[in-house]
Amino acid sequence: NKLGGLLKVWIDAPENGSTYRAPATVRLLAGVDLAGGGHAGDTVTIDFFANTNNLGSRECVWHDGIKPNPHSRDAQPMIMVAAGFGGADFTWDDAPTGSYALTVKVSGLSGLSAVSAPVNINIVPSPPPQSAGHP
Repeated sequence: NKLGGLLKVWIDAPENGSTYRAPATVRLLAGVDLAGGGHAGDTVTIDFFANTNNLGSRECVWHDGIKPNPHSRDAQPMIMVAAGFGGADFTWDDAPTGSYALTVKVSGLSGLSAVSAPVNINIVPSPPPQSAGHP
């Protein structure tokens, strides 16, 4: 589809300045928006980065504001939701010690792309285990 507007992406989680203990599990949540709107079925790819290392990708699909109601027993089979791409999440398992600038890049839709502002996190060493009988 030929789409007008600007593609935007941001990181909802983790919060800037977060600290984890290694080996860490870091859950990244990204939001995507297209000024001017999209069409049902439009897809974008979201790449998750720690510094310059690509951690992985997710695909995100535009919905037009109606989706199946997971809590319905046919009384209200569809529900209204805000039209858009929704969010995407990625879990970075066993993240090593270090300081990282997390970013996400969204691409697709007739060559449009955007990169989020960085979110800085620190992963620090875990304390050594204590020996039995020693406080």
